[in-house]
Amino acid sequence: MAKNVGLIQFEGSIGDLVAYHRNGSLIIQRKGGFNGKRLKTEERY
Repeated sequence: MAKNVGLIQFEGSIGDLVAYHRNGSLIIQRKGGFNGKRLKTEERY
């Protein structure tokens, strides 16, 4: 997760990045989520 301190700020998503405000700071992170195929096939899950 990263905080945006530059001049270019955005909210929403661009490619695999998502930006949003949290506690007054602009936060940028990569999209993520569960992979159903991995959950069904990998033993550790």
